[in-house]
Amino acid sequence: MLEPTLNGTKELLKHISLRSDTLISLGLLEAEMTKHNNNVVFSNSEPLIIKHIIEWFEKNFGVPRNKWRWLIQFNKKLVELEGTSETKSREFASFLFWIKNIGIDKNNHFPKWITYRGFDKGTLGTEDKWGMLSIYLGNKGIQKFTSNFLKEFHNLLSDLPKIKIINYLNGLFCGDGGINLSGNVRRIFVSFFQKEDRNKIINLFFKLKINSYISGNEIFISNLSDLFKLYKSNFFDKHPSKRLQLLELLLSYRQFQGRARNIKIQFEKQKNCINNEYKELLSFINNRNNFFNNSFLFCENKIQQTTNMYLPTEIKLNGLARKPKRFIASEIVCTNSGITHKKIMEKVNLTYPSVKHITERLLKEKYIRKEHFQPFNRIKVFPTIKLIKGINSARDLRNDFEIRYKIPEVIKNAV
Repeated sequence: MLEPTLNGTKELLKHISLRSDTLISLGLLEAEMTKHNNNVVFSNSEPLIIKHIIEWFEKNFGVPRNKWRWLIQFNKKLVELEGTSETKSREFASFLFWIKNIGIDKNNHFPKWITYRGFDKGTLGTEDKWGMLSIYLGNKGIQKFTSNFLKEFHNLLSDLPKIKIINYLNGLFCGDGGINLSGNVRRIFVSFFQKEDRNKIINLFFKLKINSYISGNEIFISNLSDLFKLYKSNFFDKHPSKRLQLLELLLSYRQFQGRARNIKIQFEKQKNCINNEYKELLSFINNRNNFFNNSFLFCENKIQQTTNMYLPTEIKLNGLARKPKRFIASEIVCTNSGITHKKIMEKVNLTYPSVKHITERLLKEKYIRKEHFQPFNRIKVFPTIKLIKGINSARDLRNDFEIRYKIPEVIKNAV
């Protein structure tokens, strides 16, 4: 695995060629990458985009796909429209869907591998049934390099050939862009909160001789000639649903007025290709939807045979139950009053520094007390009344949490 350093960004730029896949990746990363505790974090609801990013990191940094941890995010309004059985079936079906389409390690998920986001009030927008997948790579060096790589890249972006700029913008729009197709409104757009970012994209489109304009925080492209150029440049090719919308937008034109008259002949020649691609994409999307729907029926049938279906949708850990290792150590202290650090190490299979850190946290929270004894001023730890009173409720909460977020073996083995 390539281990980049913070100071080696410019040097490493020489080793990562600005091929089309890299330029698309940079656009996607700018749109969807976030930082979380020195992790590379990337989120999207389109499997082809997640797969592209995983393969790019594997190709350029030697990161195996099973190194990525993952979790699935859903809109919390979904559960208001479902019964408990339906919610669980959807969650397990999404697990099968993502594992099949991405090929990530089915066991390398966070303990709470599903989470719900959004607001309690308001309407449910257009949501993919399988939710949004977030992948995490715990590597500080790669995270720092990727952030610096994007900064260095922006310094040379405007000097790149047009085809490379198109590839970058394609990635950016696949990640953050959208399409309006309603009545006479036909346009694609992308949003930026910073004026500097909006101006940068406007200038790139100007270099490409594509007309774009700003309204509020959004950049729009609505001229048919420009939309046709983007179509021929494979815009949205990493996002089948958006690509399908772009094709639908083009096919909706019946009249060619103004500047659009100049491309009428070229457009008509291309119409059969557009139609054929539309049919292929529609078939691909339908097959993918059918896989999810069949997975849902499979999961619904299987969970009817299991117990513990009616736990709350969200179980939030607190206190003793929050950290698994801390909770295990607490149980040991509670049942082995006066135990030493060495004995705790043997029972939980942790290093001395880890056990010391755990006991110091428990001591600070007044769950345990310690006493020194001779020789060598060794330490014994004892449970406090607070620990004795709280251990049973923490155990119940921990147990409910593990049941709620357990993926049954019958579901795992179906992948």
